[in-house]
Amino acid sequence: MTALVSTGGALLGVLIGGLLSWLLQWLTESRHQRALVRAALRLTEVELLEASESLKKAADAGYWKEGTTLPTGAWHAYREVLAVTLAPSDWGTLAEAAIALDHLNARLTRLDLAQGPQGAKLSQQLLDELPRTRDRLQAALKSLPAPAGCLGGSEPP
Repeated sequence: MTALVSTGGALLGVLIGGLLSWLLQWLTESRHQRALVRAALRLTEVELLEASESLKKAADAGYWKEGTTLPTGAWHAYREVLAVTLAPSDWGTLAEAAIALDHLNARLTRLDLAQGPQGAKLSQQLLDELPRTRDRLQAALKSLPAPAGCLGGSEPP
């Protein structure tokens, strides 16, 4: 009988220890996932703002300056995190903006930036594309939930 109580106590200890270990692991992973979502939202928001400002400057000047880029690194690094975090409509809006940026980046990298001190003169077709892309970026910015301490918006899900 004593062996049964001793064995039962040991088994109960193992079960409680395993449960506590699992709970701590889950809490740690959950905290890490929330931090990853915050980072993804913050970095993506900054990239969208930078790209939008670059497009505005280029549209106003009519030139694409050497050294100007449309950043998409955060999008490419965190798109899986954003895909599982954002609502489907918000994800679609963000994905459209990122695809438009990638498409425009590909076109802008083919420009001859050595045309003059102002950079490459933009064709009318590119000038027409800049505000459309900027509108997509603005829509994506509005669709992003912003984590605490970010540039604006509401708390993510």
